[in-house]
Amino acid sequence: MRLVHITNMSITLRAFMAARRAEIQSQIKALKEELREIDVAFAALPQEGQPKQARERGSSGTGKKTLKEMAIEAIVASPDGLEAADVIRWINEKYGLNVARESMSPQLSRLGQDGTLMRIGLVWKTGPRLAFGDGPPAPPFSPESITAPPSEEEEAV
Repeated sequence: MRLVHITNMSITLRAFMAARRAEIQSQIKALKEELREIDVAFAALPQEGQPKQARERGSSGTGKKTLKEMAIEAIVASPDGLEAADVIRWINEKYGLNVARESMSPQLSRLGQDGTLMRIGLVWKTGPRLAFGDGPPAPPFSPESITAPPSEEEEAV
């Protein structure tokens, strides 16, 4: 009889853990969505010390956005990040431009160097400066910092 009781308790514990895991995943999804919204709002804020006139017209002072501003907008709007060619395509479609790869690549590199964006493989994503302001840059990306996704056995739990 006792063995049956322990087995049933084990099943109950499994059900509880599976339900709790699903609940946490749901919370993570909601937090990621909120973080994307904050990134969009933050990207729209003017830089500290920027003259009022430049803030109203865009940092280029011409009333048009710079390539850097458009690249940031494209990447913030794409939560999974974008490859350079996709950033160019996004800008060309949204703004009716014909941006050359040779023009965009240096801009993305500069945004990566100052911490506004970060590149993981070929994909550009929002960086620590964009997410957290002008604080110190984040440590360099390390493949060891990535945790492996749960195995099918862990996923079933």
